[in-house]
Amino acid sequence: MDATQHFSDVHGALPPAVPWLTQVRLQALAQLTASGFPTNKDEAWKYTRASWVLSEDLGPQPAGALSALPANVLVDPDQPLIVLVDGQFDASLSRLDADGAGVRPLTAKVDDPGLGDRMALAVSNGQGFDALNAAFLTDGAIIEIAPSSDVSQPIHVVHVNTGAGRLSATRVLILAKANSRATVVEHFMGTGSGLRSANTEIIVQHNAQLTHIRVQDESAETHHVGRVSATLLRDARLHQLSVALGGKVSRVDVSIDLDQAGAEVRMDGLYMGRNAQHMDHHTFVRHSAPHTNSHELYKGILDDKARGVFTGQVFVAKDSQKIASSQSNHNLLLSDDAVANTRPQLQIFADDVQCAHGATIGRTDPERMFYLRSRGLSRAQATQLLTVAFANDVLFKLPESPLRDKLAARVAGWLET
Repeated sequence: MDATQHFSDVHGALPPAVPWLTQVRLQALAQLTASGFPTNKDEAWKYTRASWVLSEDLGPQPAGALSALPANVLVDPDQPLIVLVDGQFDASLSRLDADGAGVRPLTAKVDDPGLGDRMALAVSNGQGFDALNAAFLTDGAIIEIAPSSDVSQPIHVVHVNTGAGRLSATRVLILAKANSRATVVEHFMGTGSGLRSANTEIIVQHNAQLTHIRVQDESAETHHVGRVSATLLRDARLHQLSVALGGKVSRVDVSIDLDQAGAEVRMDGLYMGRNAQHMDHHTFVRHSAPHTNSHELYKGILDDKARGVFTGQVFVAKDSQKIASSQSNHNLLLSDDAVANTRPQLQIFADDVQCAHGATIGRTDPERMFYLRSRGLSRAQATQLLTVAFANDVLFKLPESPLRDKLAARVAGWLET
């Protein structure tokens, strides 16, 4: 059976929803029927086949139940937290109080007539997986950072998957209002399988500063397809970090629009694969206004028969002068069977710009290895030390904090297993 037809057939099994969400679901299902899913003729999906994450067994995920959060969650006990279990808000595990910010479930009753319109934004772009996300959406989170507030503690959104062979779809909206500062962490984890569809929309208003950390830490049998879309207004700052450790096949798209002068984004990524994991990251930065800057560093560590894919696009619009953009992708292969594909792409329609990109694929530096071995370290110890340093080059772009320490420990733990 065609995958599009399959999802049309099982759409009726979704639980009832509030009116605006019901309308979004129906519009998205119509879009999915019209557009279908990417094929191997779509250049953006050259190395990752949609069929790898789709199956006729996928259907809406019933809400599971948890008595406690998993032990390896990044959140501290007293930090603001919203928990989604199999795509459904779990009030018993959530702590929605946050000084300087409003945190609520997506489906909470709010007087916001435009919410449905914002939710449908990603549906109109013709991307099958974005339409799938909206068509099967059950819940998510809305985070609003108050104007001129400095939220000292990170706000966490924890997505926990417990189901077997089902589809879970969530959406997170983050609005950082003018002159505010905050950090939002999304952590995807669990023990189930099936397909996780997770989209995040970010708006950073005038002179606001936002750090968004996305950690894909799924089980080895889960497929993961996600998107982060951000719009930056005048003098806004965004640091977006994407870390991928788990999943069987995963694909994450990060799209940033530097919409007004003075906007700046720092995009960092770390993907670590082993066994037969397949990890695909696709980034897109659009310089829509002059005097905007983007800096991008993605690194991959691949062992066994894992495959990492990176496609980085930078688009400079006409008359977007005085911009600076740098992009780097580096891959460390720890075995002869690991594979990395990297594709930096620049489209520039202005003449007063500074744009640079670079990509490497290689093994552990022999000179550094010799130095460590000559100091008494075994080959395994030297390899681990060099690999941790390679990964920390990305993680340490974050300021020093307990959150960064936890994330670095999680990465080090991955290397030790």
